[in-house]
Amino acid sequence: MDKSSIKKYEFKFSKEEIEKLNQKLNLTVYPDETTDSDNFFKIDDLKILINQWKNLNYDRVEKIFNKFNHFHIHPVDDTEFKLHYIFLPNHTPGSKALMLVHGWPGTFFEVIEPLHKLGYSVVVPSLPGFGFSSIPKKSGYGVKRIAELFHELMITLGFNEYFVQGGDWGSFVTRWM
Repeated sequence: MDKSSIKKYEFKFSKEEIEKLNQKLNLTVYPDETTDSDNFFKIDDLKILINQWKNLNYDRVEKIFNKFNHFHIHPVDDTEFKLHYIFLPNHTPGSKALMLVHGWPGTFFEVIEPLHKLGYSVVVPSLPGFGFSSIPKKSGYGVKRIAELFHELMITLGFNEYFVQGGDWGSFVTRWM
């Protein structure tokens, strides 16, 4: 990866995306409530969730996401692909680097700042096709290739040694790393 391909990224909802989502939400047709609702979700819960989406404060969500430093970088061999990552550097002498390859359950929001306060430089990439990384147009973006990309990212950011943690799909990537 080439450091010169790093571009700052700011998260922003477009009015068109919000309108399209609201159109879809307004077209929701609810199924009949099941008689055995102990085994299934309740329709009222679904209605509450959809109502929350309809009334979401998108400006607030943007501020929460943009609290962190987001970036895109291109692999040398695939300039069409954008790898998204968040980088929270720690400039304390002797600080360690930690890459979080997040998956389910939870999000990086829960741990990024506490880990930074513990002295880590924290890097949180988005898996290809997830979050703010683009969907690869070329084949070959399996777990091993993603692990190689993430390692290249850490080297590009100046970390020859680092810790890595992954959950869900991220655990497969971190095993290769």
